[in-house]
Amino acid sequence: MAGTFPSPDVGDHLIDHISKMPDDVLVRILSRLSVKDAVVTDSLSKRWRHLWRNLIRLNFDGTETLNEMANDEMICDLESAKFTKQVNNVISSHNHPMIQLFRIHFNLDCRYSECINEWIKFAIDKKVERMELNLLDISNYARNPAKNYNFMLPSLNAVSLTLKMLVLCSVNLDEPTLNVILKNSPHLMTLTMLNSGLFPHIRVGGRDINLKKVRIVACFGIESISLYDFDLKSFLYHGEEIELHLTDLPKLKKVDIGQVSVGSENNVFRQISSCAPYLEVLILEVWFPQVSNYFLFCL
Repeated sequence: MAGTFPSPDVGDHLIDHISKMPDDVLVRILSRLSVKDAVVTDSLSKRWRHLWRNLIRLNFDGTETLNEMANDEMICDLESAKFTKQVNNVISSHNHPMIQLFRIHFNLDCRYSECINEWIKFAIDKKVERMELNLLDISNYARNPAKNYNFMLPSLNAVSLTLKMLVLCSVNLDEPTLNVILKNSPHLMTLTMLNSGLFPHIRVGGRDINLKKVRIVACFGIESISLYDFDLKSFLYHGEEIELHLTDLPKLKKVDIGQVSVGSENNVFRQISSCAPYLEVLILEVWFPQVSNYFLFCL
């Protein structure tokens, strides 16, 4: 019968090898988690206490809460207030001098502008490389752009930004702010705008622009987009028909355009003709009167 009982010293053989790793390795492990999950590790043991304060990837992902929230305005407001408080608590305790990723995913509108402005300032002060603000409405549909948060930069004092990627969803962006971002972000390679309010005539060009990928989807207020004279490699636009000018873009390999109508008024091929010799992939979402089809051209 004695053999059925565990040896008294069995626990002596259970060694926590993970906790013996150096701090920087453990922080990298925690950085792969959402901030909410990373903070919970604070209670594992003294070894893990406060490690999350040195996270280099701050992913405030509220997807789980958003999926559980009913379409009840009062509940939405309570959860949004709770979420902003959690973000404020984390960034006020953060110790590392820099971060690679700052990501917000929650239903936040212009009423939370003051908090969001502080978050952006925090991220920029930490020399963030990748910033994602996904403030999509709980219904996953675009809200009235008048209710969106308006992206605002703190005073830069001519200091270069370290941004390599900027993703804005349900966030408005005006022309002066975009110009400041482009002027002060020599390493910015990817710009994505989704369900956001923009300005009528978007013009981006010049050899000092380092953008390689531009994606604009279901945005409001655009009448024309002109991209010229830089090393753009991929361009995607899905939305209402607009005037499109793609010129002097010798490294452009992929163009994806949605909602192209069929008819004599269609001039999409003229608009992209100057970059046609360089293209490898052209994707057009062509709309017919009763049905839509996707055409993929591999050049």
